[in-house]
Amino acid sequence: MKYFVATVLSFFIVLGAIRSFHIYQISAPTPNQAVSKYWTRITKDSPRKMETITIVSTKLTSESENTLTVLFRATEQDPYMYIVGYAVTQKTIFGWFVESSQTSGRSPRPEDVLVILDWFAEKPVIYGQVFLANAARVEALFSDLGNGPTTVASEIPSGNFVLFGAQNQELLDFKILDAKGHVLKQFTKDELQSQ
Repeated sequence: MKYFVATVLSFFIVLGAIRSFHIYQISAPTPNQAVSKYWTRITKDSPRKMETITIVSTKLTSESENTLTVLFRATEQDPYMYIVGYAVTQKTIFGWFVESSQTSGRSPRPEDVLVILDWFAEKPVIYGQVFLANAARVEALFSDLGNGPTTVASEIPSGNFVLFGAQNQELLDFKILDAKGHVLKQFTKDELQSQ
């Protein structure tokens, strides 16, 4: 029995060491550098490489200061392809690393908004960029079976945004608002999924 416990414990120690070494390899001193390093590594063998990544802003993902969401834009070889994305980064003793990142691109660039409805850690996420000159914020209305609808809102620095819903929620409505709260554009879940 002692041999079995020692073997299982050794196995978990080895797995922990491998995970720590992997995080050490992919870590960078800042969240921005972690995002650039991540996408360089991910697209290394791809025929479509990201040429430049421009960080737009960072914001707290949760109450923890060790988790930040980085909003960015990117370009590739096709000069007409317009790419936006976000990355959830975490801080460890080795620096920052990208836990998850998503991008979406369109060609040519849309006139009003590039918005993507996706999932992250079993939660709905809406991200993109607004190109309307007088847009100031975005709002998403999510269904919440236990508590009724929930609204998540965000300012849009340089037009980029990301909104996270909670687990088991579904998007009902997405709005782009001006500084006075007037609706400039509105989308339903079905409209976003059909884009």
